[in-house]
Amino acid sequence: MNGRSGRVRGYGAALLLVVVAVMCAILASRLDAERQHLARETGRLSLETEALYRRAGEIEAAAARARRERPEYDLLQERGFTRTVAPSGLAEVLADIAQEREIGRLVYDIGVQPITTESGDVGIRTVPVTLDIWATTDTDIVAFLSDLKFRIDGALHVDSLIVERTGEIDATVRAAVRDGERPQLVQAHVILRWSAVTEPDRVAEW
Repeated sequence: MNGRSGRVRGYGAALLLVVVAVMCAILASRLDAERQHLARETGRLSLETEALYRRAGEIEAAAARARRERPEYDLLQERGFTRTVAPSGLAEVLADIAQEREIGRLVYDIGVQPITTESGDVGIRTVPVTLDIWATTDTDIVAFLSDLKFRIDGALHVDSLIVERTGEIDATVRAAVRDGERPQLVQAHVILRWSAVTEPDRVAEW
């Protein structure tokens, strides 16, 4: 009787080991599949990052050409007039560029400063702008600011630019893939001064 009971316990232990082995194999298979999926997504993001770096190079080259072809801001002051975008329009420009560049999140604050009149015909308006930008790479931030310079007239001065990582890369990528979104790996805090020439009779529009 004891021998039969021992054999039963032995069969039970063997069956338990088989079940544990099968479960470990299934878990290992799932983990391997997840690692492969993450590797594919990481590779895709690497390709996108390379493309963004190439695009940033193209933008910088275009900016260099524009600087050679268009007058500097001092010359704009001497000429006395250039069309510009009012703060209400600036908000629309920021939103448009954020959508085009697939920026994850954008928070902005457009300040107000009094106009400084240089002569009877020319006014120079300086507006402080603060941006908080969440994006996939720092190249996205550069491309965003480059686009912003092209969309508005006048001079855009970057007083401060701080870029930080938002968290652990793998976890952020996994969360983004799960939610079907682009991962937000970097956050930038930007302080700008936007100066533009405007007509005194258009001050009320600001």
